[in-house]
Amino acid sequence: MNEWPGHAVLQVPCPPLESWVRARYRHYDASLVSSDPRHVHAHVTLLGPVPAELSSAQSAAVESICSRHDRFEVGLDRVATFPNGVVHVVPEPLDPFRRMTDELVAAFPDWPAYGGTFTPTPHITLDALSEQVSESSVAAEVAHLMGRPWRPDRVDLVWYRAHEVRVLRTWPLG
Repeated sequence: MNEWPGHAVLQVPCPPLESWVRARYRHYDASLVSSDPRHVHAHVTLLGPVPAELSSAQSAAVESICSRHDRFEVGLDRVATFPNGVVHVVPEPLDPFRRMTDELVAAFPDWPAYGGTFTPTPHITLDALSEQVSESSVAAEVAHLMGRPWRPDRVDLVWYRAHEVRVLRTWPLG
């Protein structure tokens, strides 16, 4: 049996949705529930997969990109579903996340977003459609967490592998 080798991603943690998203991780694959207190399971992926170990120049490039982006207020008001069935929150406005992703992609052309499989669309994954899960059922379950403003403050480099999920590095925004 081939064990998943894991991968790293650059992501923006979203603490307001953490309790719900962490519970979904536990439900679907407890091996991906992190014991690292710095890790936030609810997040917007900016770029991944990326190397888990960055060179000094790569780290400096990420730091430069993060420092150019001031903290901004994000609304967590709308649940939506991608065509592949992933139920997610749409963080609005989308443009600050898109700009960071675009800058990271330009800085690291050898690291295509989502391995070139998907066009990056800022979102916070909540669940996946199934016989028991619908967009409306998820929206009802997270309603108490929605409507709160969120101010992203950092970008984390996170390692994902069964029983090894952890923050490797953090860069503050602005």
